[in-house]
Amino acid sequence: METQTVLIRNNTNLDNLKDDVKTKVFHPRLAWMMYYQQVHNIKKVCEKFGISRKTFYKWWWRYYKSGYQAVSLFDKSKKPHKSPSATPIAIIQKIINAKEITGYGPRKLKNYLLENLNIKISERTIWKILKKYQIINPNSFESDGVLCNRFLPGDEVYVTTYSLTPINNSKIFIISAFDISTRLRISKILHAYNKTELYKFLQFIIDKFPFKIKKIKFTEQNLLITRNDFQDLTRQIQLSFTNNYEKELIETEIHKYDKKNFWDQAEYDSLEKLESNFNNYIRLQNNHTSHETLGGLTPLQKLRNVPFYRNIIYFDYS
Repeated sequence: METQTVLIRNNTNLDNLKDDVKTKVFHPRLAWMMYYQQVHNIKKVCEKFGISRKTFYKWWWRYYKSGYQAVSLFDKSKKPHKSPSATPIAIIQKIINAKEITGYGPRKLKNYLLENLNIKISERTIWKILKKYQIINPNSFESDGVLCNRFLPGDEVYVTTYSLTPINNSKIFIISAFDISTRLRISKILHAYNKTELYKFLQFIIDKFPFKIKKIKFTEQNLLITRNDFQDLTRQIQLSFTNNYEKELIETEIHKYDKKNFWDQAEYDSLEKLESNFNNYIRLQNNHTSHETLGGLTPLQKLRNVPFYRNIIYFDYS
């Protein structure tokens, strides 16, 4: 059975992967699953695709148990499970993270890893790892410059805040959730920022984002958030903090961009008018503004490139 090529990348979390390449193509078995989710009738699926019930059940349960991951529909590799000379998966993850943080090529990464993480590894090995996981052009040592292509929607969502005093000494807080894969964003204006407001916002984005969130990363630790603070959330979502490099990236993408494109553009005589205009601004960013990091696509177009979200024609969380 031949595979059908669909350009989409797998999750960058390597913990549960073996040595197979992260970038996959969708298998025709995915059509079985999608059709079944439409008709909810196994007999119709089997008749349409000419398969037996036993075959359908085999692949459906594998797909279901994987959390509806398309990669589960591929035949399992017969490659050896262990290779004594292979680079440990923990080191591979650190190399990929360092590449993501710095944007360096293999030569600079070699020095960065040695100086900052005490990892001694050859430039050639770094290049082979980045090539294998489709993080650089296989014919070049240069970065492809498209960070978001290594994630699926919801793999990592960053939550960040900044404060302003835009009207008559009235201080407000802008809290944003920013999906690294699609650049889709949910933002709210708050008049107070504390654990209670943060918890409400997390519940809000879980409900409003059109995809399941797997990991939330915070760009500040001043609230002293612990696992016990949001215990009911941490059962299903991993909570963590960004490092300084990630924080700088997000602040550039959100804080500085907002200042240049919204807050410096006009003055407002009321908080109500400001909030209305800010909501319109975020809708424009999500649905109509192209991003260089998305290859010229808008966040909505990037989301619609993933087959499961092709029917979404507009993203509005209000």
